Amino acid sequence: MINMFEKFLTAINFDLLEDEVSKSAYIWILGEFGAHIELAPYILERMIKINMEFRNVEVTKALLLALLKLFFVRAPEVKNMLGQFF
Repeated sequence: MINMFEKFLTAINFDLLEDEVSKSAYIWILGEFGAHIELAPYILERMIKINMEFRNVEVTKALLLALLKLFFVRAPEVKNMLGQFF
């Protein structure tokens, strides 16, 4: 079941999400379930780069919380992303 869920989440194109609420919700899911989603840190890394261009407050807050959640379960993969984020 989780494998199907993971495939669905990793197939979502972040660029096609139009509003801040949907982007923030997608980021929240990746942060909350990132321990089970193998590509979650790398999807968030791409979102950091995209958000640097637009600088939306809600998306930035969601990214920070998701990265911090992931840091506690996957620190080696996320520590450089946190530095890049700040």
